[in-house]
Amino acid sequence: MRPRLVFIHGIGRPRDPVRELAAWTTALASGMRAAGHSALAGSLSADGGVECVFAHYDDLFRRSQAQGEGDVAPGEAEAEILSDLLLAWVDGLMAEEDGEAGRRLLAGARAQAQPRDQSQGGLDVVRRALNVATTVLALRPWGLQPSGSLPS
Repeated sequence: MRPRLVFIHGIGRPRDPVRELAAWTTALASGMRAAGHSALAGSLSADGGVECVFAHYDDLFRRSQAQGEGDVAPGEAEAEILSDLLLAWVDGLMAEEDGEAGRRLLAGARAQAQPRDQSQGGLDVVRRALNVATTVLALRPWGLQPSGSLPS
């Protein structure tokens, strides 16, 4: 099985996954080359060793037959699916985490992922997802070092 790199966009306008994948892969390869990793950058090409995909989920937040291009808040069913995915993601990370600092951080992320008794509008689940993602970014390899401290 070859490595897979998954690109995921944030909130905003609808995306063209084919165009976004090409742009993001090109930008990443350019940065890798600039950092002296030309051989690794070559593995991102279509015939390279790394499979690159772009997560596309715009359709989950759009109503069928809707007019205009404005963002529409997710309905109850979509919000519940996203909420369940958030909790499953954090639980999966918790199962793999062996450091005490990481477990504490993930416990906080899990609390952020939980639905509230009183939501903050139709985009509450999106705000929770952003909060959880931001918290999880403090984990290795992004933030927490093996000693459990944040990088300086």
